[in-house]
Amino acid sequence: MTTETKHKWWDFYMDQIRFCENIDLEGIRSHYTEDAQVLSFNYQIFGRDAIVKHFDNYLHNILKGVKLKSTDQYLDTDDSVYLEGTLTTDAGEAKVYDIFAMKNGLIHRHFTGLIGFTPKQN
Repeated sequence: MTTETKHKWWDFYMDQIRFCENIDLEGIRSHYTEDAQVLSFNYQIFGRDAIVKHFDNYLHNILKGVKLKSTDQYLDTDDSVYLEGTLTTDAGEAKVYDIFAMKNGLIHRHFTGLIGFTPKQN
């Protein structure tokens, strides 16, 4: 990863992680355009208000206790971010991917998905 590539959206990405870890819904809201979309193979969410509502539910129930363990791959361009990462949650460890298509400095389309999940051992 080159320094030039890493720094275009790296701080934005780190803020997004911090917002998720702290369930900072206003921070999350500040990262999306009014007409943003979050798209996965399992759901599609349209509009910033609906996205914030989704994150509220997702972070309180599905990714409860989420913390970034590692950013495994990262690439950005002038108008996009693509990453794979590993997250720890109260339920286990998740390998995820995210693609942010940026517009005017905000996420306009967010493609997201789960690569794999390992439940915590009791």
